[in-house]
Amino acid sequence: MSAHGKKGWTSIMKHAAQTLVFMEAIAGRRRQDLLVSVWIATVVKGVKKVSDKEGRERQWQDKSARRSNPRLHGGRCEETETGFTCLCLDRYFGERCEENVTIRSLKLLGEKINEGTLALTSRSNPNTYVLVHEDHWNKNLSQLACQYLGFEGVFATVSGPLYESSSIDAPAEAESVKCPANATNITDCWYSETKVGQINESEIISIVCCPVNPCNISGQPLGLESGALPDSAFSESSCFSASYCSRFGRLNAKTVWIAYPSDQYQWMQVQFEFSYIVTAVTTQGRHNADQWVTSYTFSSSFDNVAWTDYLNVYSGSVELGNRK
Repeated sequence: MSAHGKKGWTSIMKHAAQTLVFMEAIAGRRRQDLLVSVWIATVVKGVKKVSDKEGRERQWQDKSARRSNPRLHGGRCEETETGFTCLCLDRYFGERCEENVTIRSLKLLGEKINEGTLALTSRSNPNTYVLVHEDHWNKNLSQLACQYLGFEGVFATVSGPLYESSSIDAPAEAESVKCPANATNITDCWYSETKVGQINESEIISIVCCPVNPCNISGQPLGLESGALPDSAFSESSCFSASYCSRFGRLNAKTVWIAYPSDQYQWMQVQFEFSYIVTAVTTQGRHNADQWVTSYTFSSSFDNVAWTDYLNVYSGSVELGNRK
């Protein structure tokens, strides 16, 4: 024990002075034995850290450095007061850009083979199907989705509770989808934004794929011209007089609907008993005068409360009719 000599004593005293003060007060132990024990403990702990304070600082710096440079899929992270934030490249998501959200597969929810609510999985979560939000969705994406499912093309893109979707794995989540300009398959696309919470059914994408080629399925008139749709199905914001209400605004009729006042806030509503995919809308002006609606929008609802505007299938903007 005495082999450490004076130099050893100096070293021990330097590293463990406060500990010695405490240990000298312990009765029944030799001072040399105590000093050797303190010296050994100090050396072993000293390999790991210089002091508790410096060690905490060094560990935090090392951990922060690793977090600030995750090097996952090209993501770039920056330190903040509370930790760090990462900016991920397209197709990647997560705290450190660890999730690959490129579309892996899709299916239709519903009883029919060629139509239903669209559900997707990603490469990082291949067993979890999520719904598709209407943001960024257009006819080209519907076309890619139908082709992925084995159909020639898309007949219609619709929204609302037309199809059963309760079997979805994540009912409180919906994904917006983006694709590169040269996409030839829906699996070239990825989730761009996650909507979480109470998802409005009118914002969820459903598609109807063409079971035959070419995709030229023709629809049948819904009864506005023939009278098969009763007068009770019509309502409006206003009438110029009782003889000019919306029930008189049928195609190829001698009568018309005239609103009063004549401004952009007037509307005409038709109630159907069943859900339909409306493929065309035809309007006419007054047969005996130069009076007509110059432009209008088209919207639909399942509950007469939440309304969904008919959108341009390419731009996503509200579509206007009668533009000249």
